[in-house]
Amino acid sequence: MIKSVARMKRILLLLLLPIITFAQKEVIVHMNTDQYPTETRWVLYADSLYGSILEEVSYGHYTQSYTSYSDTFYIPDNLTDVTFIIWDSYGDGMSGSYYVDICGDTIISNPAPSFSYGFYHNRMVPQCMANPPPGVPARVVINLDQYRVKRLGI
Repeated sequence: MIKSVARMKRILLLLLLPIITFAQKEVIVHMNTDQYPTETRWVLYADSLYGSILEEVSYGHYTQSYTSYSDTFYIPDNLTDVTFIIWDSYGDGMSGSYYVDICGDTIISNPAPSFSYGFYHNRMVPQCMANPPPGVPARVVINLDQYRVKRLGI
């Protein structure tokens, strides 16, 4: 009976390991380009302007005018702040729009940007449950009572 309880603990650990290992938050940058999409660039930094680069899109990444793009990536679950910077290489600003979602929460929304060369946003990262990898249940409930050892009073 003790072996079966130990085996159940190992199974439980194996089921939870992917959730622990892949504890990341999904980020989606939604970009609606203007007439000159190749002039747009953005960077997402951990914490502040001097933090490490989490993700970036270079000039020329967006190629179609007046088109909606969604760039999806993942950031570490332990981040508490991020800084998003967007630039226009020509300096005439952007007539499109953009917004940034983390775990489905919109943390940055700019439907009518008004900047010349660039603009930055510093935001708190929402607390959210990490998405488990495909095929892994988000919640596992195992009733260990069925493995309880009955002791006889002596």
